[in-house]
Amino acid sequence: MNKFIDMSVVRASVAAVALGLAGVGAQAVALVDQSPDRGTSMYWNNFNNGTTYYGSYWRGANLMSTNPSDGTGNFYAFCLDPKNGTAWGQDVYTSSSLSNFLTVGSPTGYQQQMSSTAYSGLAYTAQAGATVLANLTELYEHAYNDAINDTSGLKAAAFSYVIWEIMGESSTGLGRTVGALRSSGSDSNAYSTTSSYRDNLEKQIDAYITALTSTDANAWNSVNGVNLSTVTGFTYTVYYDPAPHSTQNFLRVTPSQAPGVPEPASLALAGLALAGIWGTRRRKGAEQGA
Repeated sequence: MNKFIDMSVVRASVAAVALGLAGVGAQAVALVDQSPDRGTSMYWNNFNNGTTYYGSYWRGANLMSTNPSDGTGNFYAFCLDPKNGTAWGQDVYTSSSLSNFLTVGSPTGYQQQMSSTAYSGLAYTAQAGATVLANLTELYEHAYNDAINDTSGLKAAAFSYVIWEIMGESSTGLGRTVGALRSSGSDSNAYSTTSSYRDNLEKQIDAYITALTSTDANAWNSVNGVNLSTVTGFTYTVYYDPAPHSTQNFLRVTPSQAPGVPEPASLALAGLALAGIWGTRRRKGAEQGA
């Protein structure tokens, strides 16, 4: 048996896989709104330290698809961008990992979002990308399943609000000042530390934020009476509108591969490398027999 590997074949195999992966997400994506969404409405957001409330009436997860023709492959995605509208059905979105969206490039996709005209003059501003990434990851790993599986939509609405807090408010001020929540109905009490009133949505927001910001290692053990200590790993995909940013950005997650199970790209690379080794051995065998 020949013990030597023709590395030129392996390098060619790696290059082929790399070229294939480079094309993933490069094309513009159209998002199609489906139903039913998961969340609730009729709440206003304050993004300017209590001086102005904005009539954004929906918070929660949108059911959507990236297939404009028939709407197959539906998935839930939470909005990362509460201050812009959505361009449903238009090829304006680029897909990216959450890490790249938040921390890679100059400006990053996140910085583009937070510097758009919709955020001009507000106290709700861009934070350190690495901090946003850490907070979003912790929130999703512990609370995403809890939120998305609540068919009432209340937990999804609370989860959505906490995402917005993470995106534009400092970690020390989460849930306290900027981004305060107020009902557009009879309840005129703002969601802030100055208000003693809490409805069920606000109590759920409090519970998520308390666990997220706590230094107690057991903080996720009881979140509004539910044990959320189990960590679920996810792969994060952001659908974002590149500069000039003018539409909402969305975050989609899918469960991570089980430990020890190779990613599809790794399997493809291994297959190509093995094929190269097999071809090399056949060629050398033929040469030796000649």
